[in-house]
Amino acid sequence: MELFKRAVKWSEIGRPLTDAYKSGIMICMRTTLNLDETLVDEAQELTGLRTKTDLVHAGLRALIEKAARERLALLSGAVREASAPYRRRPASRKR
Repeated sequence: MELFKRAVKWSEIGRPLTDAYKSGIMICMRTTLNLDETLVDEAQELTGLRTKTDLVHAGLRALIEKAARERLALLSGAVREASAPYRRRPASRKR
């Protein structure tokens, strides 16, 4: 009963519940996309993916991989101390 009579400070109870609510929304947020149906149909036919969600996820992964490859290519020769990595297979012989 004593707790209700005095004002409670945010520092005493941690973060306000409104912040937890906002965090929950950010995790489960939906987005509306305007997609070209001919591109979607062609991509589904070529990849075999059935849902548009899977198709968008695959496209985003491919875009990220492409950007990572391009960034890695820009680093070629940038690290002077780097040496060739150890190879498990022996070097191929000339025939």
